[in-house]
Amino acid sequence: MKKIWLTFTGILCIALAITLVACSTTTESQTTDYNIGPASQADDAKQVSSSVVHTNGSERIDGATEHIGDTSGLYGVWEGTIEAGGASILLQFAIAPDETGDYQAKLTIPQQMTANLPCSSMTIDAEAVTIAFDYLDTSLSLRMDNAQMPQRLTGIYRQGGEYPLTLNKTELDPLTFNRRPQDPISPYPYICEDITFPQMIDQFTMAGTVTRPDDDQKHPAVVLISGSGSQDRNEELMNHRPFLVLADALTRAGYAVLRYDDRGYGLSEGNPLTATTLEIADDASSALDWLKGQPYVDVSRLFAIGHSEGGIIAPILASYRNDLAGIVMLAGTGVPGKTISLYQSKAINMAAGIPEEITDLLNSLSDRMFSIATDTSKTEEQRMAELLDVVQNSPEQVRPMMKAAVAGLPQLFQPWQQTFLTLDPATYLRQVAIPVLVLNGDKDFQVPADLNIPAITRAIEESSHPDYKVIVYENLNHLFQPCKTGMMNEYYQIETTIAPQVIDDIIQWLDNVCGTSN
Repeated sequence: MKKIWLTFTGILCIALAITLVACSTTTESQTTDYNIGPASQADDAKQVSSSVVHTNGSERIDGATEHIGDTSGLYGVWEGTIEAGGASILLQFAIAPDETGDYQAKLTIPQQMTANLPCSSMTIDAEAVTIAFDYLDTSLSLRMDNAQMPQRLTGIYRQGGEYPLTLNKTELDPLTFNRRPQDPISPYPYICEDITFPQMIDQFTMAGTVTRPDDDQKHPAVVLISGSGSQDRNEELMNHRPFLVLADALTRAGYAVLRYDDRGYGLSEGNPLTATTLEIADDASSALDWLKGQPYVDVSRLFAIGHSEGGIIAPILASYRNDLAGIVMLAGTGVPGKTISLYQSKAINMAAGIPEEITDLLNSLSDRMFSIATDTSKTEEQRMAELLDVVQNSPEQVRPMMKAAVAGLPQLFQPWQQTFLTLDPATYLRQVAIPVLVLNGDKDFQVPADLNIPAITRAIEESSHPDYKVIVYENLNHLFQPCKTGMMNEYYQIETTIAPQVIDDIIQWLDNVCGTSN
């Protein structure tokens, strides 16, 4: 997941707001400026990928554990606080055995809306416990108060410094800790298999989970496509697992469903750093190719459901594949990323109480800088020099904000960002000749409905066979959660993962397109 800091104002949108379109966005703790844990969970995907293994659709940790003697007393959820940056930060560690019997730990930091970070390794030796999160440059050295039945672990937390830490055992169960109400609980009334499939264009292996009805019939099938940023097959963010919930509901309704780890994340190979939306669409296309080759799939009823950036990828696929029966756009965009970023920036700044004249000035400067950054007729060095010139010569009342954005300017030259800013979804929507379901929440701050829905419908109307249905839900956010404001800092606090009505509407629409009730 990409991280967004909501304390930014004005021109910081240049460097950062371009990532807001991702459903995979986290937010800064509103109580502290000190960050413990990753800059983002998915930005470190390439480093943590070998530590996470999915079995039967659920997550376990695969980092090696060395231990001597009985470790059963460590089972549980342990919590304690460190003092850092003038704030007390609560750390929670869920410790439980994996399928091999080795004990592993997952880290949750509620203040930073971060959950279930898997350890890279855990060593247990007599009364000592060492836990490492290599991808965070973090480790803990702890001692048990009692080797047989410990109730307290005392030691040092290391991340950019050393912090005394005492962990006390709670009454919480690590196997149900952080579970959301809609998370399905195994055993499931359907078949759940972990699989791999080839990414044919760039020649690497993707990994995912397929769920299907437990019978010998052929069923309509769905591929789920996640939003931007590296995400696992469950599209986990803010301790929610939208694709786990959606796949469960679809499979219970009679559909075979494939969800997969994004390239370079979890068990999927590939390099996410050089991939644009178009290359990520190739990954989804390979998923469709694999799924349609399975004996339990009715190839005449094949669907792609995409969320956020996945909502852009679905029509990209439909523009050139002739084997799709329909697509679902969940909070997908209808305008270029540049337009989205400027719109988001103004909305967020106005909500933060920044005067409209300052917001308009900042947006004007942002617009100019986006144009400079995407002018490929010039070298990157030339464009960077022009961007810095805009910053240095910006009006005095916004110059401090402009200078604060300088460190983030190189992000604008990353392949994904360059494509995001310029790619126009309408180009592909005009080529879609199959049924389309378009869903959005009216409190979606990341992909605002009032900006994107009209653009989407206009483009589809210009296609050769317009066939679409649009639903905009009241008081739902970018994740389709019932919300108050729609701002990202609510995502973690809301217990609902996806509003049930949204799931029902998706299934009903799929059934209608399939011409049958599954």
